[in-house]
Amino acid sequence: MPPASATGNARYFDDAAAEGIVATPAFCVSLEWPLVLALGHSDALGASPAERLRGVHAEQDSTFVRPIRPGDVVLTTATLVEVRATRPAH
Repeated sequence: MPPASATGNARYFDDAAAEGIVATPAFCVSLEWPLVLALGHSDALGASPAERLRGVHAEQDSTFVRPIRPGDVVLTTATLVEVRATRPAH
C-alpha cells in the first residue's frame, strides 16, 4: 500500500476536509500486528522456541466495520485458525 499522500485520495491526508480524515486501509497492520506477535511467542501453539523463530505469518483477514477516524477507540481481536508445517517454496 503506498503512503496515503501517494494514493491521491484526500480523505487520507486532508484534515481540512469537512468530513475529516480517515485511516488508510493499511493502518490496520499497526493494530493487528501486536496480536500476531503475541500468538507467535505463545506456548499455546505447541512449538519450540526454535520453531517459533522460523514461523511465518502467511495470511490474515481483516474486517472493517467503518472507517477509523482520529480519536476513535478501536478494539482488535484475533482468532488463530490454523497452524501447519510447510516446506519452503522454491
